Amino acid sequence: ARFSYYLDRDSDMELILFTLTGEKVIEMSFFAGSNGGMAGTNEITWNGKNGEGHTVLNGVYILVLNNKNTGETFNRFKVAVLK
Repeated sequence: ARFSYYLDRDSDMELILFTLTGEKVIEMSFFAGSNGGMAGTNEITWNGKNGEGHTVLNGVYILVLNNKNTGETFNRFKVAVLK
């Protein structure tokens, strides 16, 4: 899956994917100035696997994108996984 978002300035970013019950599936970090943390449009790819390398089950997940510099939640949305 690919996710795109726009940043006004370089920022350290964190993507966390949760199940609907709040269990953390995976956490990914992106450093300021690199893909995922640079000013402008960023596109990041998730391979559909959890933090242990296993493919996640079909279902709906919550994706949270945090700005690690400010501590603010940049974006939050639902993601459907279908195989």
